[in-house]
Amino acid sequence: MATGSVVSIPPSFPTGLGALLNKQPIDIVNLHWLGGATLSLRELRRLQKPVVWRLPDLWPAGSVEHYPSLALVESGYRHNELGLPADVFLALKWFWKQKARHLDFPFLAVCPSEWTREFAERSPLFRNVDCEVIPNPLDTDFWKPDPYDRLVLPQRRDEGSRLRLLFGAAGGTQDPRKGWAFFRVALERLAAESPGVSISIEVFGERRQDENLHGFPIKFLGPLDSVGLRNAYRRADLFVATPSQESFGQTVTEAQSCGTAVLGTKVGGLRDNIECGVSGYLVDPGDVRQLSNWLLHFAGSLRDARVLGINARQRAVRLWSYGVVGRQYIELYKEIVQTKRKTQR
Repeated sequence: MATGSVVSIPPSFPTGLGALLNKQPIDIVNLHWLGGATLSLRELRRLQKPVVWRLPDLWPAGSVEHYPSLALVESGYRHNELGLPADVFLALKWFWKQKARHLDFPFLAVCPSEWTREFAERSPLFRNVDCEVIPNPLDTDFWKPDPYDRLVLPQRRDEGSRLRLLFGAAGGTQDPRKGWAFFRVALERLAAESPGVSISIEVFGERRQDENLHGFPIKFLGPLDSVGLRNAYRRADLFVATPSQESFGQTVTEAQSCGTAVLGTKVGGLRDNIECGVSGYLVDPGDVRQLSNWLLHFAGSLRDARVLGINARQRAVRLWSYGVVGRQYIELYKEIVQTKRKTQR
């Protein structure tokens, strides 16, 4: 939409799932994605079980955009701060009013990052909603380094080797939010100011003709399955994630779990998921010089990337493994059930 966000329209009529859930012998309904006409807003309001709603993005806190404007959200879509076309703004405002009408029931929101929680808590829709932060889980037994790769043989490549970068997302370079344009400008600056620097880039998520950018070969891998993506993370010395918006950053956690350091933008969930100076580094969004300088640094010091990669793997297991995240959910569920039973006495 003109707000720069993908939208999802909730169904107008009941799907029947709400009534089905109310009949089940369950203690809690844990919601995730509600696309594909899962539940209508009216059905959400009529759920008779305690509701935990994990926020994969910011759709629940806005109108129908997955990444809404904070200015619009805070104003309750009363004013067209973005100067949107009148019909677009009126549609957003109408759906917002429907949400305000039907999401007035108590539920608990699970946010994957502090940024998501900060945004959600500024939404009038979440005025009476409790928010907890629990990160997305990761199968660290699958997303792991090659046992014969850099963590076992950390000196297998000398410092004169080419720096191997990986960039990617669903759709590769096509989604403007993922920051390919920003990354590309930084590469162009690096080539102009530091001729002779040795870098190669792989891009996953998009199939197109390979290219050479001022001496930097760029190979487009196309969409990858999980094994192919894991191998791509393992090949890279550094994963570059330069989004302008990101609720969590699953690829960032996958890369780190595979022992690959991350150079990312200081936005959204990346602020939580990249520990600056430990598992990677963060740059300010749009700061081309900063990004270019870090690329130059790692091109001259593969050892730094390897050390960060070792730290990143250890951090991934400690923070995002199934057992760690699962225990956080179990404790949350126990608290909700115990509170419900106390109020029923």
